[in-house]
Amino acid sequence: MPLPLTDSVPALRARDIARVHLPLALNAWLVTLAGPVLNAALGRSREPQLQLAAFWLAFTVLLVCQSACLVLQQVTAATLRRHEHFGAVALGGLLIGAVSGAIVWCIAATPLGTFVFHTLIPTPERTAALARAVLASLAIVPPLVALRGLAGGVALTSRRTELLALATVLRVTLLAASGAVVVGLHAGGTAIEVGWALATATAAETLFLAAAALLFREISPIARAVREPAHPFTLAPVFRLALPLAAASLVWTSARPVVGAILGRLANPELAQAGFGVVLPLLLVSCAPLWVFLDVTLVLPRVRGDVPTLLRFAAGTALAFTLGIAVVTLPPLRGLVLQRAFGLTPALQRYVLPALGLLVLEPFILTTRAIAQALLVRAGRTGLLLALSPIKLACMLGAGLLVAWLAPQANGAVLALALFVGGDLVDALIYSAAILRANSGKGERRELGAPATDAVARELHQDAA
Repeated sequence: MPLPLTDSVPALRARDIARVHLPLALNAWLVTLAGPVLNAALGRSREPQLQLAAFWLAFTVLLVCQSACLVLQQVTAATLRRHEHFGAVALGGLLIGAVSGAIVWCIAATPLGTFVFHTLIPTPERTAALARAVLASLAIVPPLVALRGLAGGVALTSRRTELLALATVLRVTLLAASGAVVVGLHAGGTAIEVGWALATATAAETLFLAAAALLFREISPIARAVREPAHPFTLAPVFRLALPLAAASLVWTSARPVVGAILGRLANPELAQAGFGVVLPLLLVSCAPLWVFLDVTLVLPRVRGDVPTLLRFAAGTALAFTLGIAVVTLPPLRGLVLQRAFGLTPALQRYVLPALGLLVLEPFILTTRAIAQALLVRAGRTGLLLALSPIKLACMLGAGLLVAWLAPQANGAVLALALFVGGDLVDALIYSAAILRANSGKGERRELGAPATDAVARELHQDAA
């Protein structure tokens, strides 16, 4: 049952949101900036179409395998707010990371990879062979991402969100330096070299964030509850919270190989995969700072009256990103970005350009989806995430296969972005409708989500005191 919140908790203000959101947004932007940084090296290789297609195909499979690892930061933050035993969270997270890494290695080195790259995702032979070699270099990444999620959750509950940004700065800097070295040594970098660079940079980022979170948790009243948990050591609450979030993450990451499988059925699958590899990082870079409203909504609003303040802040941010994307995707800037930044051939540029206009639609859709999903988690209505996820994936697959069957000459970059934006729109509409029903009739000063003590609430809002 939601509990009344005492008047000792001050109202949420825009500057309170900004102090948490801005470092998270910078972190998310830097995370996705790694994609274009890697493309800058791959696009200058001797066979850019092959290298781009193979690397991003391997990266797509990696994301699916580690999808459960990607939600561990949110799971850690939510369980710490509920004073669950941190040892259980850590053990569960590390187990998830180890299993995910083992799956990646099996796809790279066993007959499972043949099934993935020939049956699930129809792939030309040389592209599949290179993609499996890239996966071998990336098998260590899932355990690292799991550890990073645990450390990031501690930093988030301690409101030390700048640590997340600093850790990602380190990773992107190392990737950029590696790319500069590779490009300087010869004409571009191979997908395998880029894979090793990504694994090394992820390891450095994870170690930095884990050390920093261990240090700063000693000064946080919330994180000190790690040493004095209100609940016994048990994995059940951790997995109950992680399962729906992991399911939603799995669908989001599975959408990439699903789209890859659809593109593999077009008339020119290698060109379609290469175009997808160019537009997907652009989508992620342009909208990643908006997705972090999921984290902001999980930790900041305490009462229903805080939500309108958060929504106004989010709407203004989405509008700013929409205008920025519109400027970049219009001539002449869009041509300069593709040619100067990625070094793409004229043919690949012409193939990608028609897809860029769809990016303008995503900011408001993604922001709405992120906030609604966080409110569903806080309201305990995570069953909707489990129910909707496979339906959404099936709809994307059906629509994509229908287009590939009726129009095999279709532009793969346009088709891929249309499927992603359409899927996010369906999520945003259904999640928002569910939240409106779940919160109808509740008093304005009633608590949102799981109960917490007044001390925790005051600490979350101390900047507004």
